Amino acid sequence: MFEAHFQTFEEPEGGVALAARLSALREELARHKLTGFVVPRADQQQNEYVAASEERLAWLTGFTGSAGLA
Repeated sequence: MFEAHFQTFEEPEGGVALAARLSALREELARHKLTGFVVPRADQQQNEYVAASEERLAWLTGFTGSAGLA
C-alpha cells in the first residue's frame, strides 16, 4: 500500500539544480521584500505520507527525511 521512504544524504538531481531553485526563491523573496517562506514536509491535506508529486520540500531543498520544515 505505502512505499517506505528513508532519508538519504544524496542529492537526487545534483547540487546545481537545488542551488538554482534556492537562489530563485531568495530572489523572489527579496523582490517582494519578504524575509522568509515556510515550506512544510506535509502536503496540502497535512498527510503524514506524502505522494511523490507533493514532495515540495525535497524538490526545493533536497531534504528527504520524514520530519522537516524549511
